[in-house]
Amino acid sequence: MVPNIPPLFLNSIEGPTCVSPNSSNITYSVNGVGNIMNYHWTVPAGMTIVNGQGSNFIIVDVDNNPVNGEICVTATNSCGGNATTCLNVNFIHHGSASFYYTGTVQTWIVPPCVTNVTIKCWGAGGGGGGGDCPSGNGGSGGKGGGGAYASSSINVTPGEVLYIYVGRGGKSGSSAIPSCNNGLGGWGYGKGGNGGNKTPCGGSGGGGGGSSTVVRSDSTVLIAASGGGGGGGAACPNGCNCSNPNAKGGNGGGGNQNGFSSSGSGGIASSNVNKNGDQGVHASSSGCDQCMSNAGGGGGGGGYTNGGGGGNILSGACSGSPNAGAGGGGGGNSLGSTIIPGNGSIPGNNGDPDLCAGCAVGGNGATFDNNCGTNGGNGFVKIIW
Repeated sequence: MVPNIPPLFLNSIEGPTCVSPNSSNITYSVNGVGNIMNYHWTVPAGMTIVNGQGSNFIIVDVDNNPVNGEICVTATNSCGGNATTCLNVNFIHHGSASFYYTGTVQTWIVPPCVTNVTIKCWGAGGGGGGGDCPSGNGGSGGKGGGGAYASSSINVTPGEVLYIYVGRGGKSGSSAIPSCNNGLGGWGYGKGGNGGNKTPCGGSGGGGGGSSTVVRSDSTVLIAASGGGGGGGAACPNGCNCSNPNAKGGNGGGGNQNGFSSSGSGGIASSNVNKNGDQGVHASSSGCDQCMSNAGGGGGGGGYTNGGGGGNILSGACSGSPNAGAGGGGGGNSLGSTIIPGNGSIPGNNGDPDLCAGCAVGGNGATFDNNCGTNGGNGFVKIIW
């Protein structure tokens, strides 16, 4: 009489699907029916079976460079039947991804087995203000503010897509004679404000830096680092002493900081009603009358929910201080478990070895009327897992 042997069948393999390199004594097992006589196991490269081959379980060790793959087991019975089942295994490889300014939104897909990441984020620096006076006589444009730094530890889901905005540095303001970059604000999640315009005797303000952020697909902002404010333009009308400190443009505020001023008023940090930086106030005169002429204010830096205010100009230039350099723009606001504002033109957390050279710095102001200042440094984002 032929024995009644049930059909050969294997359940799913049981064991971890996310495994760390350099681990040992990891167990995988399977249950089945059908008068099974033997089990033959195979494992991915970098994983070694140290015990159990031929049985319904194995114990494995993992070296320091394993390759994602499948653990499979084939069972055979006394009638020559066989059945196979497999389990996908991913190894937890730690790494990082760096993101630089491109002018478009970038994406990053969370790798398998990664459930937490650390994000470091720097906003872009503001552009330097335009100058006015001849070389050696003062009247330089203000420096742009350095971008803020923000960092957080964020829980994520493998396969999730994150969207990265890396802010562009604000462009430098134009000096009275040459046409430079006209103080355009930088692109970002929150855009930097444009600098105020120039006059024949006053430079335009530098543009504010754009903010850098990381956002989920549902538009939830995970982290944001604000941009620095643009430097104010310098002004030296006819008959004035250009070495007077009031002729100089005010420095832009670092991300999360107010702008500064020599004679106008600096922009207030995070004072704009939306995430974009406010425009610097336009100069009020097209002539060189010492009682009227002034320069453009620096643009505010972009932020998370509130951008920085634009730099203002001196009101009543004839009242004891005819030189009317404009104020620098203020920085925007930020989001993160750690936030370090820019310090003048220096980025927040400037000593971090992950920060790329030249990134997030505030631009230098123009030093005289036939020279241009420098643009602010672009932002930077790094994701570590």
